Amino acid sequence: MGKYCSKCGTELQEGAKFCKKCGAAVAGVQKAASSTRTVEKRNKKPVIIGTIAAVVIIGIIVLISGMISNLRVPAYEKPLKAQVEGINNNDTKKYISSFVETEREGYDTEYLQELMKEVKSISYEVVSSEKMSSASVLNTGLTLGFATKDVEDALTLSVDFKVQGPNGEKKTMNADFDVVKINNKWYAITDMAD
Repeated sequence: MGKYCSKCGTELQEGAKFCKKCGAAVAGVQKAASSTRTVEKRNKKPVIIGTIAAVVIIGIIVLISGMISNLRVPAYEKPLKAQVEGINNNDTKKYISSFVETEREGYDTEYLQELMKEVKSISYEVVSSEKMSSASVLNTGLTLGFATKDVEDALTLSVDFKVQGPNGEKKTMNADFDVVKINNKWYAITDMAD
């Protein structure tokens, strides 16, 4: 059964949008088009809201995972982490912040900046830790100018480093990294730049 023009009564061809005799718009076509636009508008809002929600959720996950990774790092590793982050981010202040006060003063930042140019990235894994001997602590305290009576704990960390140079060359090495705890805070007494 065919459709007829509501204006002049002429039979309409199937799929026609306008009457071929009088040019009137075929009833129902206009409504269908506008309802499609309404559906499109309605469908865009949930997509935009969903996208924003996904971005916020991902941001929160990244933030929380960063906080958790900081919590997982034992306190005695924080000076080592500060030096590694300092090198990876070309941040001399972060690097130098790992040292006891007496060692920060007069630090050769130009030498450190040159070293940072030679390293694209560095990562580490602490393999083991052992207490430093009293003699080592005393000797280090005398050398670096801090009172050994203030040292609450002292450790030598055995650390595996993975270093990538500016041209992509990779090198793996193991080194000892010494840390001391003074006034409930850990400091590096080893300088990776040496």
